[in-house]
Amino acid sequence: MRDCVMFVLLAAVFVITGCRGGNNRTEPVDKVKADTVIVVRPDLEGAAAPYVQEGMAYREERDAAAEGSPDLQYKLGLKYETGAGVTQNYQEAIKWYSLAAGKGHAIAQNALGSCYDYGKGVTSDPAQALKWYLASANQGYAAAQFNLASLYYQGKGIARDYQVAVKWYRLAADQGLAIAQYILGARYFDGEGVKQDYREAYFWVLLAMANGSDDLRGMRDYAAEQLNARQKSEVQARADKWLAEHKP
Repeated sequence: MRDCVMFVLLAAVFVITGCRGGNNRTEPVDKVKADTVIVVRPDLEGAAAPYVQEGMAYREERDAAAEGSPDLQYKLGLKYETGAGVTQNYQEAIKWYSLAAGKGHAIAQNALGSCYDYGKGVTSDPAQALKWYLASANQGYAAAQFNLASLYYQGKGIARDYQVAVKWYRLAADQGLAIAQYILGARYFDGEGVKQDYREAYFWVLLAMANGSDDLRGMRDYAAEQLNARQKSEVQARADKWLAEHKP
């Protein structure tokens, strides 16, 4: 399943490193570091639009949101966060996200968590980020599961726990989130939170590549070098089966 994922990056910079060559063989790049900044927000994909004068349709939407619809409250928060049709205002975004999140809206909970995570419209508060990511993740929202895993991996707002991080990465990866599949493969590659297992690393990287992460050939090839022909064939068959069972 190909997913449309918007990575919101601190300082707008993030490079997923693959592998580097040397002495005619492929060597793994250092693991994804605990301080790597990634927030997954699929709802931001294509959400922004040029500012237009606030008119009757907007006022009617705002009035409807004020009446208590969590879907409309979330959508209004997204408009304010991105400046789509309104003047961008992070504080207003927080206000509407909070209303929707309090009513159990999973996407709004993840959005609110990301605002607290990186101090967008509020003072950065890892504990609040954790609270809202967890609420959303417990509803099965893959992006929040990934973001929660990242907090545990970084030890941000919570004691660092690689095993718990892997648990949440796996839940997101099982839903087809390519970045989670890649990171889970990396954890098996370097043995953090799980026993090092090149077969599992190879499997998850194959899935991530099939789901759009085309820049992982180095990691895939290095993991493949650690397996014999039978093992590679078995993992490839397993990956093919998974992809067939999870067609979009």
